[in-house]
Amino acid sequence: MDQWNLLTNIIRSYDEQNINNAVRDMLAEKFSLPPKLRLKSEDTMDFISQTHLNFILFLKRSSNVRHLSTDAHQALISCNLSWK
Repeated sequence: MDQWNLLTNIIRSYDEQNINNAVRDMLAEKFSLPPKLRLKSEDTMDFISQTHLNFILFLKRSSNVRHLSTDAHQALISCNLSWK
């Protein structure tokens, strides 16, 4: 039962931070523009920043992550947001 509750909480947190709809709307808007105006570098950086922010918010909502030490929390975020 505890694992079921944990899974449910993770799914709920993911659903609340899911950016799929926002990405789909942004791409639809961009592809309605002429090719030269579709994706500017600032748009790409805004998208990446928003994705990172949503990931961090997702982690912060997880009760298991909240119980980690500050160092472990920072390591989890940096390992999952690194540019590889």
